[in-house]
Amino acid sequence: MAGDETVHALHRLRFADDEPIALETTYFPSALTPGLLERPLTGSLWHILRAHYGVVPADASAVIEAIVIDDASCARLRVRSASSGILLTRRTYTAEGRCVEFARDVYRADRASFKVEARIPVPVEGA
Repeated sequence: MAGDETVHALHRLRFADDEPIALETTYFPSALTPGLLERPLTGSLWHILRAHYGVVPADASAVIEAIVIDDASCARLRVRSASSGILLTRRTYTAEGRCVEFARDVYRADRASFKVEARIPVPVEGA
């Protein structure tokens, strides 16, 4: 997303087993997602991008870091003040390289785990 581009900002409190586990803040370019904020946004946002806007996420990169959760977020996540958390910052792109999502998610460290996978390209002989 360009720095001067208008975006939709979504703030969601996510639950697992009726317990809050994450605060998600996600930004989408308004020009690509007209009417997004009028839709039910309870499921996969990537599914909504594909199904309703024809925007196909093809690549994403994320940075994961340990943080101390601020007081307001601690209250929403129902954890004690200054609890440890995990910050995941993600950018998602189309196959053409257009950034279609920027996300900043705060997870409770006592309830989150992440699986990271990578595909290693096989070298082409003679290349």
